[in-house]
Amino acid sequence: TECAALDAVRQRCGRLNRGAVQDVAHAWIVASRHQIAGNADPHFVYGSALAKTWAWLQANAESHPMSLNRTSSVNFATDAMGIRLPADPTLATLLTPRASAPLLLPSHLEVLSHTFPGPAADPEPALYLHGAQTCPPDVSLVWRADLPQDTPHIWAPIVAMLPPCSAECLSVPIHAVRSWLNSLPADVSDIEGAVQIETLDLDVQSPPVLRWEGPGASHLIAASQIRPGDTIVIPSSYGGADCYGWNPGSKQHVPDMAEPAALTQRGQLHLRLHPRVWRSRESGPQGILEDTAADLAIAFESGDLDRVEVFREFAATLSHSNPTSWWLQTLHSQLMAPLSGWTPPAFYPTGTEVPSSFICSLRKRLVPQHFTPGTSDFTDDDDGSSQGFAQTLHDHSAHVTHLVSKSAKVLGLPAELASAITLAAQWHDFGKADPRFQKLLGNTTYIALGSAPEASKLLAKSERRTATPESIVDWPEGFRHESLSLAMAQAAPNWPADLADQSLTLHLIASHHGRARPFLPVVLDTATGIVRVASEGRIWEASLPHHLHAAASGVADRFACLSHQFGHYGLAWLESLLRLADQEASRSPDGFNPTLT
Repeated sequence: TECAALDAVRQRCGRLNRGAVQDVAHAWIVASRHQIAGNADPHFVYGSALAKTWAWLQANAESHPMSLNRTSSVNFATDAMGIRLPADPTLATLLTPRASAPLLLPSHLEVLSHTFPGPAADPEPALYLHGAQTCPPDVSLVWRADLPQDTPHIWAPIVAMLPPCSAECLSVPIHAVRSWLNSLPADVSDIEGAVQIETLDLDVQSPPVLRWEGPGASHLIAASQIRPGDTIVIPSSYGGADCYGWNPGSKQHVPDMAEPAALTQRGQLHLRLHPRVWRSRESGPQGILEDTAADLAIAFESGDLDRVEVFREFAATLSHSNPTSWWLQTLHSQLMAPLSGWTPPAFYPTGTEVPSSFICSLRKRLVPQHFTPGTSDFTDDDDGSSQGFAQTLHDHSAHVTHLVSKSAKVLGLPAELASAITLAAQWHDFGKADPRFQKLLGNTTYIALGSAPEASKLLAKSERRTATPESIVDWPEGFRHESLSLAMAQAAPNWPADLADQSLTLHLIASHHGRARPFLPVVLDTATGIVRVASEGRIWEASLPHHLHAAASGVADRFACLSHQFGHYGLAWLESLLRLADQEASRSPDGFNPTLT
């Protein structure tokens, strides 16, 4: 890496070996002579800190038993660096010059902690991080080749078949995206402090884009409606990028990277048998995979070929195209595996230009070639319950509870906090016992409202959703399973005697998907009755509708009290223990076996 100010170099080293899969990770820091000379001009970003950092590194280099350098090195491990860092004012000369930023007042922090719903008057975090003269915030662009440009109303259900992940996103300043969509100059600068002038004459000729917020919550918007931090999905035919990244002048179709990204980030292997997806892929003679995908999809729909034959034919075409990328080689090998290892095909919605196209997913998770522990794919949507493999509610809850208990022990949490978080882990998904949610997950066992099925007979995760919310009778728009879990916990008759305060457990259940800060989503449920679940000889139940979205429900009051008790950062940290454990258990294709832990 090129030399920079000390804080920037330390940040880069923090990204090295992030998952700790190697005992020691090595980095080489290089600099040009003109950057570190005694008469060097100040760097345009790091000022004089770059040259001073180089001199400090030279002065502090020493022999290290595991160094690859034959002479000396600097240990950037946190503990070792903390001992070596100089005190101010010397340290300040090694750091990136900082712009003047406004003072972060307690009232600002209070508002910033209200993440659901976002406040109407929302302070811009970049002002407090970088000052007023900083680059504008980014949005994440995702290109998909299977989005028909002339029928944008079906984009959301198409994207829901294979939700985006961060590995396929390109971060672009919001002003550049808005300008590009309006056919205006859309150049960008990556220099800190560069001022960008945004054109106000928007949406004159802006094509629609999809703001992705999960299945059922995503919708079409115009350029002026794009917000900082949005994930925007657009057809590949829009252009705007090339092999080097952002290129607003490019009119070429942008390659669709959804499957490689899903394999790299999630360890999930998918096959979209859609001709447009393969049009711009890098393998084989131009058009061979595109034509094969189209022919095989039609043959499968018409019944001329079964799915085994379709997979074999596509695998043969892949072989003839001599795939060089690792993900295509992995796809080729798995297409030759038994059909039982794949989910049933999910066909594209009505109105698609190639309606016979479909998507299949490998049931088991793979360990990608460049995947390291710590790579995570967070989802706060109930579609995250469809992970490509099934987990019972009992096993998933037990796995999350084990992970939370282990974290609490390693972190040395007080007994009362450990007990509260562990109890939240045990109960956090009981709301999935709602018969409507079980139907969404594909649980074919008949479950009536008012019955008390065992948690071992219920699903927490499914292989793939076969139903949609719209197809389920009495499905309330915006349904959240954690709201019902909270209702069950509040109604629980017997809490552990050693649990002094129930507030933290209740809040962690309500907030484990990012809501309840300070409110839960408004859900107008017309169903009446009682949802029950049996676990470990006890029965939990809640009445419908629960009305926990109401301002007087106590959810917001509880959040406010806990924020003052633990602090805004402290409460968010406690929430993360449950959320991370839930994510880790959800990623585990083998479920939880306590005898192997």
